[in-house]
Amino acid sequence: MEEEKKGILSRIIDTIFEPDPEKKKGEGTGDITRDYQEGNGPIEYLLIVVRPKAFMDAGKICDHLKNGRAIIIHTEEMKTPEKQRFLDFMSGVAMAREGTIVKLQQDVFICTPKNVGIIEE
Repeated sequence: MEEEKKGILSRIIDTIFEPDPEKKKGEGTGDITRDYQEGNGPIEYLLIVVRPKAFMDAGKICDHLKNGRAIIIHTEEMKTPEKQRFLDFMSGVAMAREGTIVKLQQDVFICTPKNVGIIEE
């Protein structure tokens, strides 16, 4: 019954991420994005979806990765040379942070911090 009350996004996030064992249920973190209420109590994890238009957007996107959030990146609005520069930069940031970047489909990538694994089936 409890599982039925959860929204689809909550179930997907629960499947992808394991909760922080040191964080007590319902305990706020002070981080607005983690404490956002969605009717089920505080959100434990966020999966950020971004659509950068220019290389200049990379800094803000990297902040999400530095804060331990996984990012879905849609690059269809970027021109090819700038898109390649952006993806090279994001790959370097992911590697420096011991994370990963994986192409999901044409112009769609997932960039994850080191505590998030990706398994392709």
